[in-house]
Order: sequence, then structure tokens, then C-alpha cells
Amino acid sequence: MKVLSYIMGAILIIGGIASLFNPENTFFATGYMMAILLLVYGIIGILNVILKKTRPIFLLSSIPATIIGIIAIIRPGTTIVFDAFMIYLFAAWFIIQGITTIIMSVQIRRQIRGWGFALAIGIISTIVGIYAFIYPAISVIAIGIMIGMFLIETGIDLIVLTAAVSAAEGVIREAEEEISGETIDGETRNDADA
Repeated sequence: MKVLSYIMGAILIIGGIASLFNPENTFFATGYMMAILLLVYGIIGILNVILKKTRPIFLLSSIPATIIGIIAIIRPGTTIVFDAFMIYLFAAWFIIQGITTIIMSVQIRRQIRGWGFALAIGIISTIVGIYAFIYPAISVIAIGIMIGMFLIETGIDLIVLTAAVSAAEGVIREAEEEISGETIDGETRNDADA
């Protein structure tokens, strides 16, 4: 499972880099794939808050992601009004995602070394989202760039989280072995004293 998480993280990063080099086509060509990605991301975020009791702040990005994903799947860019609406929805979602990333990166700064990168991505995401609201005609490029940055951020987050979980599991295993070793030593010492 860990290897799969590392592979998925690497694929997301590669896809994000490719998106940065061709942002217009990224925005127009992703279609259902982006809608499904947003829908899955949103549903997983909501389920994590409900079932795993993660921080409710994740709902700030998960709920809009779910809504945008559903809208894009049901009615993918059939009218000019809908296309313009999608640009504003994406811009709003990137702003919310950026703010959420900024807050989370500040909160985890003592636990994870790479928090500064997440903070920078969050700030850039927020700025580009605001820019997309101000200049919607140019925002197709900005959204294509933000999709690429989001994919890169998600890939890095997945790799860092997987590495952190692996490290925590190793520490727990060592602690359990140490505790069970002390118990055995204690019993041995008691037997020797008797």
C-alpha cells in the first residue's frame, strides 16, 4: 500500500508538471477527469472528517470540491454561461484550497519539515484564485496553472504523509519491542533474584 501511495504521488507530481507547461489545454482537456478527481477528493475529505475525525477545516475545500465535481460531471461546459460560472467556481475553490493549505501548513510546521513548501503553494494558490476573479478571460491559463500546482501539491502531500506514517509506524514498533524487552528483562531479573 505504501509503494502504491508513493507511485500515485509521483504520478500526480508528473501530471502537475505537465499541466504547468500547457495550462490552456489542461483547463479545456481535463473535463471529466478533473471533475472525477475533484469529486473523489471532496468525498474522501468529507468522509475523513466524519469517520476518521480529522480536522473540520478540511470541509472548507472538500465540500466545494464535491459540488464542483458533481456540476462538471452533470453538465460539462455546454454553455458560455456555464463555462464562465465554472471559471469563477474554480477560482473560488482555489482560494479556499489555498487558505486551507496555509492554515494547515502553519499548524503542522513543528511536525513536518517541508511545511514551508506547502505554505508557499497555499499563498500562490490564493493569489492566483483572486487574480482569476479579477481577470476571468485570462483566468483559464491561471486555472490551468493552478490545476498543475494542485496536482503537484497533492502528490507531495501524499508522499510526505506516507513517509510520516511509515516513520511513525517504525517508532511505534521500536517502542513496543523496547517495552516487551524490558518486561522480559524484568522477569529474568526476578527469576535470578529468587
